[in-house]
Amino acid sequence: MPSFAPLKRAVNMLAPLHMPMGDVRVWHDGREVFSYLTGFTDADGAIPISGDEVYPAYSMTKLLTAALFIQALEEGIVRLEAPLADYIPEFGDMTVREISDRQVSVRKSRTPITLLHLITMTAGLNYDVNLLQRLPTVANIAQLAVHPLSFEPGSHWQYSLCHDALAAALEVAFGKPLRSLFRERFFTPLGMEHSCLLGELKDFGVLTPQFKAVKNGYLPCATNTSFTPCSEYDSGGAGLVCSSGDYARFLDAFASGRLVSKEIVPLLRRYALTGVQASDVSWPQLKGYSYTLGMRIPASEGVHDYGWGGAAGAYALIDFDRKLSLTFFTNLLGGDEVLCHFSLRDALYESLNG
Repeated sequence: MPSFAPLKRAVNMLAPLHMPMGDVRVWHDGREVFSYLTGFTDADGAIPISGDEVYPAYSMTKLLTAALFIQALEEGIVRLEAPLADYIPEFGDMTVREISDRQVSVRKSRTPITLLHLITMTAGLNYDVNLLQRLPTVANIAQLAVHPLSFEPGSHWQYSLCHDALAAALEVAFGKPLRSLFRERFFTPLGMEHSCLLGELKDFGVLTPQFKAVKNGYLPCATNTSFTPCSEYDSGGAGLVCSSGDYARFLDAFASGRLVSKEIVPLLRRYALTGVQASDVSWPQLKGYSYTLGMRIPASEGVHDYGWGGAAGAYALIDFDRKLSLTFFTNLLGGDEVLCHFSLRDALYESLNG
């Protein structure tokens, strides 16, 4: 394998971007081939990063939920076209909010929400975590059904609580809570000893300190726990807590075909968004990509990777063709993750091709 000198230089550029720390790991087909740490875990710059830090992964959780869903598909436990109402009956009679001439109205939905809509973020749900209550996972998602959808299912893409709803459906399908499914299928077999869901965490003091970006620097801030309103709720969209090393083990298993079928790339391409849905995927950090079953997918020449990111700057890159993965963790809310993530991606491929 290469020396990864360009990737090391890219990580060292984090300080000018006002990121307090960076932990990057590259795995290839079951083996770690590069790791590098930089920065400090405290605001005073007195405690160097060790590599054992435990982070709130936020939306990096979604890749575990996606992997679990694809496993369920392969095992015949669920179907892409299955209505969400088959698992959570409250979603059998939905309404849609419409705006015309500045007038808001609500009508009956014509299209049932399916599991495909959930995994591709096209169900019409929103990301208002204030709608969540102090209820267990399935009951909490069920009570969301009283709220109108943002659009007719399947007509648009919108980042939302779709993966939380998908996790609830998977709990019903498997007959087990999400935390048990993650433990049985990922944490234990992959040796992810420092991973759990936020609701299981007894001591929030074990989490590495979090920061928020401010002009010319960053300040300490509290970890955002709004995605997990109570200990009985398992968020399939943002509930994971883990170390960078643990996540790298998961991502390698995903990239190398040990979690799901080696035919995953044709599956992901088959369900990649197109047309109006794809045009909705317009975030700066998704330039050159579309969206598929729970992750970004290459949609332009020269782009090869799949994956996702997290609210505090974390980044996951999967190259299924090379059986390669890159995991990056920092702990900064509101940082320049667009420049950071693209720099890491480009430096990785420069290392591989140079």
